[in-house]
Amino acid sequence: MQQIKYQKSAIYSAVLHIIIVAFILIGLNFSTSNTSLSNSAANKKVKIVQAVAINQTAVQAEISRLKQQQTAKRAVQQAYQHRLQVNAHAAKQARQREQQRLAKLKQQQLAAAKIQAKKQAAWQAKQKLQQQKAQQAAAKLAVLKQQQSQTQQNLKALKQQQLVMQKQKQLAAQKLAQIKQQQALLAAKKKRLAKRGAFKALQQQMAAEQKQLQTSKKHYVNSIIATYKSLILNAIQQQWVVPYDTNNSLACQLLIKLTVAGKVLSVTVVKSSGDPALDNSARAAVFKASPLPMPRNQQIAPLFHEIQLMVRPEKIHAAHANL
Repeated sequence: MQQIKYQKSAIYSAVLHIIIVAFILIGLNFSTSNTSLSNSAANKKVKIVQAVAINQTAVQAEISRLKQQQTAKRAVQQAYQHRLQVNAHAAKQARQREQQRLAKLKQQQLAAAKIQAKKQAAWQAKQKLQQQKAQQAAAKLAVLKQQQSQTQQNLKALKQQQLVMQKQKQLAAQKLAQIKQQQALLAAKKKRLAKRGAFKALQQQMAAEQKQLQTSKKHYVNSIIATYKSLILNAIQQQWVVPYDTNNSLACQLLIKLTVAGKVLSVTVVKSSGDPALDNSARAAVFKASPLPMPRNQQIAPLFHEIQLMVRPEKIHAAHANL
């Protein structure tokens, strides 16, 4: 815009000077035609020629001066345009550098954000894994505490059963002594009655007493069997490690073969629980508990050579024994 203003000013100035020169030339030509008719033509003609020459020189000087001004103005304008171009180029380069810097900064920020997101995701995954491990550890600890509590209860019950068994043994021994005494009395009484001719009545009485004796013996044997079955179950339960997250409603039935000393010969799954891990853990518990408690009574011990047990995660109980 400023260059256009300079060009217009130069044009206006040149046109004005041309008009002034034209008026001067017209005036000079008019003066020359008038002086040709006068008598003193020679002198005036010389002066007019000199004046014209002088005016032409002045015009040429003025024109030269105007040209120099225009040249100087163009030089100023060109210098100004050059400065504008240089400044524009520098500003363009500065903008490009700033854009490059901003683009690089944006890339760095995006890269940093991606790295931070990866770190955050890794940290969250680590926290989640730690929480899962902590929950699993807490669950296992709770199961272990429950098993320990159950084991303590079983030990307490076992001690109580041992006391009861001792009392039952004492009572059974007393009962056997009474039975033997009664048998001796019955034998003596039989002899007396035979002598008196009352042998039949004695036989009936002896049969009744024999039946009572067998009933007492059966109760004694059953009490010994129940006691040792309970001892065997407690021994197995103390060695049984139930798999984690096992359904407590499941159960399996085992057939166990023992020696006279209680050593486990074999364990067979008669009825599966449907969970192989539970079945295998129950079999392993029986072998780990070997040798199992066995009664010392030579008449009762053979009854324990082959027994069947129904086992459950929350409780082990006897299904039945082949007695």
